[in-house]
Amino acid sequence: MSGWKETITLFGYGFFFFFLPAESLEYTYEYKMACGINEIQTNNGILADPNLPIICVLLAIFGVGIASLAIQQYQINKLYGSTSDD
Repeated sequence: MSGWKETITLFGYGFFFFFLPAESLEYTYEYKMACGINEIQTNNGILADPNLPIICVLLAIFGVGIASLAIQQYQINKLYGSTSDD
């Protein structure tokens, strides 16, 4: 009867390590994409938001990654002058 705790522990850690890489890759993607957008904006003389990478990662962590993508798309649109408030 003492082996059931170890079995459940290993089973739980197995799920943790199975899902961990996918989540960490999402956060890495959000961070790298935002840094890339900032770099391109800076190279083209557009004011870049230095907090963009942190904002995008935090939005992804709290489960609203779609908002992060929308913010990134807005920043990309600024490169092409297609936003209405520029």
